[in-house]
Amino acid sequence: MGHYKKNKIDFMFYVSGFKFYKNGFSLLELIFYIGILAIVMLILGGIFISLNRGRGQAETYSEVNSNMLFIIEKISQDLRAASSSAAIIAPSSTSTATNTLTVVAGTSTVSYATSTSGQLIRTVDGNSYPITSDMVNIDSLTFKRFENVNPIFGASAAFVSIEINIGMSYKSESPDYQYSQNKKTTISIRN
Repeated sequence: MGHYKKNKIDFMFYVSGFKFYKNGFSLLELIFYIGILAIVMLILGGIFISLNRGRGQAETYSEVNSNMLFIIEKISQDLRAASSSAAIIAPSSTSTATNTLTVVAGTSTVSYATSTSGQLIRTVDGNSYPITSDMVNIDSLTFKRFENVNPIFGASAAFVSIEINIGMSYKSESPDYQYSQNKKTTISIRN
């Protein structure tokens, strides 16, 4: 039969004349390994949280930028579809900027204005719908008319441009996902 001899660190088994060693862990070694594992897990958790925050911020920037570019492109299409500078109903003068744009694009009357919920509303012949997502907020929107009379073409011919100034922000309560952007662009109208 086997008998064993107990040591502080090692257990030695004698079975039928053969020696078998079984190494064990002391309590101090076990605490040390758990501490190392906890540090490694904290580092990996911090990396994961940082990557997740970076991904969320990238989605925030992308949402604001894509909405901004879509607005500018949609308004540009409608302004370029206007038959002449007379088709721009509002802003009607160069003296003041307005927060609405109304233009006759082709056979339709199209207007842009900000809703009370902060979305940009496009109205075509009385039918309104939002053209921005509910994740962004229009903070400011102004349209300004510019006219440039060229004496070569005669005093009555004016080149009309519309300046669009948009301020937009991402709707979020978290300070990590706060992002806003302003863009200003000018679109010329063909006569």
